[in-house]
Amino acid sequence: MNKKKAQAGNQLMFIPFIFLLVIVAGGIAIGVYMFYNAEYDLREIDSEILNYKIKECILNQDLNWELNKQDFESEFLEKCKLNKEVLHLENTFVILLKCNDEVKYDLGNEVNCGLSEKNKDYPKCTDSTFLKKINNEDVEFKIKTGSSQRKKQELA
Repeated sequence: MNKKKAQAGNQLMFIPFIFLLVIVAGGIAIGVYMFYNAEYDLREIDSEILNYKIKECILNQDLNWELNKQDFESEFLEKCKLNKEVLHLENTFVILLKCNDEVKYDLGNEVNCGLSEKNKDYPKCTDSTFLKKINNEDVEFKIKTGSSQRKKQELA
């Protein structure tokens, strides 16, 4: 006895099974694409790390604050272990270092920091103020750092 009706039912269930496989595979593919295609906004984190690194350098290193601006810049970058080529790369970073309201190091345009809320292409900035005793005198330091680095890209 041949049961052809049962065979037809099995063959008809193959179409919904393939349809469900396509839906699940498509959902996984779309989810993976959305996850790995997301843009990473590293501006605020970069700014905070740079600010922290400069603050720790000023507190722990003996910098000569009497040097002229150009000599101080080279000493500052060397003792704080900051790479000049990276800092000057495509206006990515903003650094403003003031010692008793005298600008000691200035990189980038600090005005751009205020524009970051209106335009996502401008750097996000971090401010810090602290005191350090130099020659038995309290000296106020103000640091403003910013970063406009938005997405980490892999090098090819």
